[in-house]
Amino acid sequence: MARSLFSSVHLEPIAQSESTSVSGSTTSLPGTRPPGIERSAFANGGINIFIAFNLCLLMLAAFILTSNAFLQWFVLPIFACGVLVGTDAIDWFRKRLDIYDPVGFLGLYGLYFFFLAPFLHVHWDLWTLFKVTSPQDWRNWLGLMAFLNLVGLVLYLSSRCWIGAISAARTRRIKWQLNRLRFTVVMGGALLISGMLLVRLFASFGGLAGYIEASKNPANWDGLGYTVALAESFPILAFMTVIVLWGDKKIFRSWPSLMVTLLLFIAITVVCRGLRGNRSDIIWPLFWIIGIVHFYVRPLSRKWIYLSLPIFLLFMYAYQFFDYYGISGLPNIVNDDAHAELAERTGYSFRTVVLGDLGRSDVQAFLLHRLAQTDNDYEYAWGDTYVGGVSRLIPRSIMERPPGKVQRGTEAQYGWGKYVPDSLSSSKVYGLAGETMLNFGPLGVPVAFIILGIVVGSTRHLLITLPVKDSRRLLAPFLVNLCLVVLIADLDNIIWFIAKDGGLPILVVALSSSISIVSASDKPLQRTNLDDNGIAEEL
Repeated sequence: MARSLFSSVHLEPIAQSESTSVSGSTTSLPGTRPPGIERSAFANGGINIFIAFNLCLLMLAAFILTSNAFLQWFVLPIFACGVLVGTDAIDWFRKRLDIYDPVGFLGLYGLYFFFLAPFLHVHWDLWTLFKVTSPQDWRNWLGLMAFLNLVGLVLYLSSRCWIGAISAARTRRIKWQLNRLRFTVVMGGALLISGMLLVRLFASFGGLAGYIEASKNPANWDGLGYTVALAESFPILAFMTVIVLWGDKKIFRSWPSLMVTLLLFIAITVVCRGLRGNRSDIIWPLFWIIGIVHFYVRPLSRKWIYLSLPIFLLFMYAYQFFDYYGISGLPNIVNDDAHAELAERTGYSFRTVVLGDLGRSDVQAFLLHRLAQTDNDYEYAWGDTYVGGVSRLIPRSIMERPPGKVQRGTEAQYGWGKYVPDSLSSSKVYGLAGETMLNFGPLGVPVAFIILGIVVGSTRHLLITLPVKDSRRLLAPFLVNLCLVVLIADLDNIIWFIAKDGGLPILVVALSSSISIVSASDKPLQRTNLDDNGIAEEL
């Protein structure tokens, strides 16, 4: 039996005030802990550190056996980052965290992001191609970046615990109760608007074929931002409707019915969102859809994650064939010559998927290298890129958006005043640490991780205190997804992710819910499918 996020005995000290007793029959009041919980927490923390240390040591030894390039000091701070963030990943693997727990989710991804990705860059000797001189030895800058990340991870863990302690001390909580009649009316209107806009988009480009062709030229989408955002909300809105209206039916909760429903909505998502050549337009909604099943219908097991990971990586690479060759070129995925042509013309390969799309190691290390040069004339943005990110919500017809991140990123790479729109500009995504360096320099990087800790800590506290039928469960996967986006994306990407992917669904759920305030001492959950220890069973 695996422990659910919503009834976990082992939570960090911040969440232990809401944990159930071992018997599962009582719920501790805020500020109290079941007997022995501190000892259990320390013991399990020690086990996690021990396992994470040895796992990272084993992987490091494997890298060292492949190349002498790893016999250098840069491995030490990267190794420390792996152990620090890996403890949360180990907790997830030990089934002490729910599969959608943002702490475990960030731990899993962080183990790759902060530990494996830098080593894979060195192992494969694969780096982003910049038009200016790259570091003579990338390892030094990977190591220095790892030092900044290490301090940042300490602040991330501290702020996560801090925000959890503040949240746990609250004497009242907010509850969202879905009004089915109001939901039917509000959702019906939202589906009608979203569906009509989607049909209008397809028609404006002459059907699906024209729609796909138009996606190759970004200029075709100027002025259509909000139209696209509302139209592409259709799959999530439709899935929410199915789950709310029929999710409590016994026949619907069976795995055959759920699998048919999921496959149907995967197809709908691909058609409604996936034809514009952006993989995240498929991946993020599917993460949300599967999460709704987990939070609202029945808990999923870790087998789903293990099975989906290779499929995810294959999709990430295969989708590039669609983006480059079109639908007719998808059979080329089994053609070795097509793989070689794709790599030659675009520089795209499976390795670039693993490192370029899923990591930021070389981009951030290069940025650190450029900012540290004595002849560097870059002037820090001091928040300018964040202003540019927020301005993305304002239509260009009302206000011309400032260059923001694009200009600052270009000048950090090529020199002050080198930015020329439509001629010399960089549209790279720098991530939390990278954008912070553009604004405040390298010393600002650790501080930025406090924001990540607050987001993850707040999200986790919300999830572990949600009642079973709280309508925010429909939004929970989106919030977990947001935690990851904060780490790997820039503010303009984050703003657009919230507005485009979350805007209309969040509005519908909010308008369809009756919001009340309940006492924090009230039992927060009505649990079902418990094992002998009061832990929700994964199915």
